[in-house]
Amino acid sequence: MTSKPFNLHLFDDRIAIERTDSGAALIISRSVPEAPLEAYVDERGKVSRETAGGQLIPMDALFGIYHLLSGPYMVLVTDSEVTVALGDEIEFRKVTKVAILPLIKNNVPLTEEKQADEDRYLELLHLAISSHTFYFSLNHDVTQTLQRLSGVSPEDRVKKPLWQRADDRFFWNRDVVGELVAAKAHEWIVPMMNAYVDLRQNCSAGSHRFHLLFVSRRSRHRQGCRFTMRGADEEGRVANFVETEQALLHEDGRQTALVQVRGSIPLQWHSPVSLKYTPRVFFGEAPTGLAAARKHVEELVELYGPEGVVFVNLVNMKKDEQALGIRFKQAIDELQSKVLRYVWFDFHHECKKMRYGNLAKLLQEVETEFQKQSFFARAADGSVTHLQKGVIRTNCLDNLDRTNVVQSIIARRSLLVQLKEKAALALDGAHVLETPFPSFEKVFKDVWGNNADAMSVLYSGTGALKTDFTRTGKRTINGALQDGVNSVMRYYKNNFIDATRQDALDLMLGRFRPDPALPSPFLYPPATQGKLSSFMTKVFVILVAVFSIAMVLKPEEEVLPQLFLGSLLITFLVLILMARHLLTKGGKIGKELVAKPRLVPEPYIYSFYSA
Repeated sequence: MTSKPFNLHLFDDRIAIERTDSGAALIISRSVPEAPLEAYVDERGKVSRETAGGQLIPMDALFGIYHLLSGPYMVLVTDSEVTVALGDEIEFRKVTKVAILPLIKNNVPLTEEKQADEDRYLELLHLAISSHTFYFSLNHDVTQTLQRLSGVSPEDRVKKPLWQRADDRFFWNRDVVGELVAAKAHEWIVPMMNAYVDLRQNCSAGSHRFHLLFVSRRSRHRQGCRFTMRGADEEGRVANFVETEQALLHEDGRQTALVQVRGSIPLQWHSPVSLKYTPRVFFGEAPTGLAAARKHVEELVELYGPEGVVFVNLVNMKKDEQALGIRFKQAIDELQSKVLRYVWFDFHHECKKMRYGNLAKLLQEVETEFQKQSFFARAADGSVTHLQKGVIRTNCLDNLDRTNVVQSIIARRSLLVQLKEKAALALDGAHVLETPFPSFEKVFKDVWGNNADAMSVLYSGTGALKTDFTRTGKRTINGALQDGVNSVMRYYKNNFIDATRQDALDLMLGRFRPDPALPSPFLYPPATQGKLSSFMTKVFVILVAVFSIAMVLKPEEEVLPQLFLGSLLITFLVLILMARHLLTKGGKIGKELVAKPRLVPEPYIYSFYSA
C-alpha cells in the first residue's frame, strides 16, 4: 500500500501532523480550547518521535480548522484519488473521504440547547463538504489555468509555497487555515478547489491526437444557492462565478487552451423565494450597483487581458429579465470603457421552436472580439506562442442552462481554430452545432453535458435543463420530460431546502463562526417545519368545518360517506386555489412557509420577509 503524505499522531496533550517525506511535524496543543490555537512547526520531527504511543491516522491533506461552540475541530482528508496525472506537470486529486476530529481532549461542556446547536453545526459542516467535489494537489496548483501557470517564474515556484501562489478565488478553504498561516506551517496548507474536472485521453479529430482536459473552477466568493445568492457584492464579486478552461494537450507536447467565464449579472439585485414559481427581481441602489459593476469589470480585465471582456447576456427581453438586462446595459454604457462589449442575445426567443442554428448569429456578433482575444498556446519546447488576451463572459438569469449551451458553442469554435480546421469554421447553423469529427463530437458533447449537470446541481439543486441538446445536438421528448422533472424538483428545493444548503456553505467557507455568547441563530426566523405544521393544521380545520356544516344541513346517517367525500373534495378545491395563488403571487403565506438562511442572511432577507 502506498504511504500517505501525512501521518497524524493523536496524543493526550497534542496533535502532531508529520510529513512522511521529510519527517517535519506540525504540533498543535490540545489543552487550549480558545482561538487562536497554540501551533508551531517542528522541522526535525523531534517532538513526534520522542512521544511514545498515540493514535495514528494516515491522511492526504488538512482541509481546515473550525471553531464551534465546544471548541475547535479539524477536518482531515483521509482518502483521495488521482483523477488527472499527466507527467510531472499536471495533477488533480479528488477528495473521497473526510473525517472531523475534535482538537481539544476535553471540550467545553455545553447546555442542552447549545449542544443541540453544536450537533446542528456538525451536520451542516458534513453536508457542505460531502455535497461538493473538491480537488487538490501537493505539487500542482489546481487553481491556476495553463496560461497563468506559464507566467509563474522559476524563482516563485521555489520560494513561494503552493498556497501563496494559489488563485484566491478558487482557494475554498482559505478562511479556515488562518491559524496554519500564523504558525508558518506552509507545507501543511493545501488549497482545496470545488470544480468539475474531466480528462478524456487519446482523443482523435481527423489527423490530430490529443488529451482533452476540462476544468470548471467555481469561485468561493459570494458562493451560495440559486435564490439565496444573486448579483454582486460591494467588492464586485458575483454569485455563481465559474472559470471554465478547455485544454488540448497534444501528443507532440504542444498545449492549447481557451478560458471562458460565467457569473451572475454584476449588479446588486436579488429574487428571494416566496413559493411564487418565478420569484420577482428586486434591485439595490443604483450608485452602489454601478460601483460593484465597475470593480467586477476591472478585475476581469486585470485577470484576463487587455482585449477586455465581451459580456454575452442571454436573458429574456420581457418582464423582470428585461428590466435586469436594461439595467445591465446601462451600467456597461456608463462605465464608458473601450475594452468592454455588451451583446444581448435573447436565447429563448432566438432559439424557440428548436431553431438552435440561430446561435450562429451570436457567434457572428462576437467574431471580431473572439479573434482578437485568441487562445493560449505553448510549443513542445515549453515556449509560449499565443496568449489569450481577453475573455467572453456569458450569463443568463441563473448562469446554468442557457449559459452552458452558448459556452459549448464558443468552445467548439475555438477548438476548431486551435486545430486549424479552416474548412469547418463557416459561421452558419450547421457548422456551429457540430464538428466534422463524429467520434470526437460525441466526447465533446458528453463533457459539456456533464459540466452542465455538475454546475447546476451545486447552484440549483438539480441537473441542468436542455442537456439533451448539449449531448446530442437536438431536443428530444425524453429531454423535455426530464426538464419538467428537474423544474419541479428545483421549485421544491429552492423554496424548502436551499436555505439549509446556504447555511452549510456559510459555515464551511468560514463566513460564519459560532459564538457561545450569542443566542442560537436557529431560533430566528421560525422553523419552516413549524410553519408547515401550522398550515396543515389549518387545512385540517377547514376539512372539519366543512364536514360539520354538511352534517348540520344533512344529518342523515346514511349519507355520511358522501358528506365526508364531498368535504374532502371542497377542501381539495380550496387547496388548489391556494396553490394557484401561491405559484402566481407568492404573498404573505408564501413568505412564511419558505425556508430562510439563518447564519449569514443577506440584508434583503430582513426587509423582504418582514414586509
